Amino acid sequence: MTSIVRLYGNQPTKCGYCSEKKESHQYVLEAVSLSIEDYQLLLDRGWRRSGMHLYQPNRQNICCVPYTIRLNTALFVPTKADKRVLRKLETYLVQGDKKRKRSQDQNQDERPLKKVALVDSRCEEIKELLKNTIWTYITPFVDDLNKAKEALDGKICVLREKSAKVKLERGNYTSPFAHVVCAYLKKQGKSQNVDVDTVAKDLCRLITLPENLTITATKGFLNVYDMTSVSESTPSLPEKAEEKTQDAEKQQKREWHLETIRPTNTPEIYEIYKAYQEHVHNDTAVTPASFESFLVATPLPTKPASTQGSFFQLYRLDNELIAVGVIDIIGKNWSSVYFFYKPEYSHLQLGTYSALREIARCNGGYYYMGYYIANCIKMQYKARFTPSELLCPMTLQFVPLTKQIQALVDADASKVVQLNAEEVAQEKGDVDDIILHYPQGAIRVKDAKSSLHPAILTHLEDFIKVAGPELIQRLRVQMF
Repeated sequence: MTSIVRLYGNQPTKCGYCSEKKESHQYVLEAVSLSIEDYQLLLDRGWRRSGMHLYQPNRQNICCVPYTIRLNTALFVPTKADKRVLRKLETYLVQGDKKRKRSQDQNQDERPLKKVALVDSRCEEIKELLKNTIWTYITPFVDDLNKAKEALDGKICVLREKSAKVKLERGNYTSPFAHVVCAYLKKQGKSQNVDVDTVAKDLCRLITLPENLTITATKGFLNVYDMTSVSESTPSLPEKAEEKTQDAEKQQKREWHLETIRPTNTPEIYEIYKAYQEHVHNDTAVTPASFESFLVATPLPTKPASTQGSFFQLYRLDNELIAVGVIDIIGKNWSSVYFFYKPEYSHLQLGTYSALREIARCNGGYYYMGYYIANCIKMQYKARFTPSELLCPMTLQFVPLTKQIQALVDADASKVVQLNAEEVAQEKGDVDDIILHYPQGAIRVKDAKSSLHPAILTHLEDFIKVAGPELIQRLRVQMF
């Protein structure tokens, strides 16, 4: 797919992140068409999408500096607060509006993981993959690998979790074997400082799984999610897929569905968006046209049965649509574009819930959460998902979001901060390399330079500064 863009240049705008609403500027493109690969390159340079438009804030002329933030989902571990959000919805489905007793909450926290027989063929498949990874991992730590294999082989196990509730938190399959490896290495005196969390995360990083499986490490357990499962937490993504947790149905008084479709404007979806904008953002100027241009329109490819591009995720409670998530799927990576819900369901913390579901379905890639803005309360929650990274706007490299980096960014939200010690990116692009797109065909600037107005050449020079030398050769600039 050829990416074709129109250049709008630097546009004035009002800051939407603070109460002062100061004037700022952002560079804007309109994408007539945009390939998945080029979209990924734009994201990694600090761009965001709004309908058919892509924008990059001018960080030298803005009151609230935005930093692109993304989460490494392969290493993500839900916090206790995250698990409470999941339990809150589960409880609501069973008990409705009745409040849950604290004793019930504690009992569920203390409930041990139920072991089941290894009768699932998928268990055996994961077990064999895990074996190969373990032998690779322990080789540097042991003198006799065969002796280690003999001691550990019979203890390698993968358990299939039947409980729908536990699947939401621990995956379809789990293995406690990192605990066994850690104990063995300490017993052999080979690595006294090793801890079980480190072992689990190392194994999680080293193992190679089929595309339909994704793995996380939590408290020393390896948790594997089966993306071909029809469970609510980890469905596959055809163009339209309806999900339902069958085990939970037997206990639930209310039904919970997640349906994934291509973006569309229906009265049902639009009315929720309109109510959300008015309730949360005090925006009473919403129209069907503004909704379509903001969230329905997309320049990304929409091939039938493709799992790439833009999607709506429809959350239904007893067939009532109560929330919609807008996402872009770029290879293994997901970009969260927007989320809106019926205000009467705000007590369920659906924003956090939807983020956890999207992270679980991201298949080990990066989950792009938009911008982190230090002095915007609505944006600060993003830093709670770890391990996250911020894009340094000066070096164009992602940097781990440590407490030190966050403190550096939060110290003065109006100033651009260099987040790492690397040299500031010195990019040089040649305007002659830009490809101009006309109805009659494409031509490079160097071959049409004599016929171009100086103002157009200046416009193209500005484009080089925000797009970089690689993208200016990939994005064709539509002239008429």
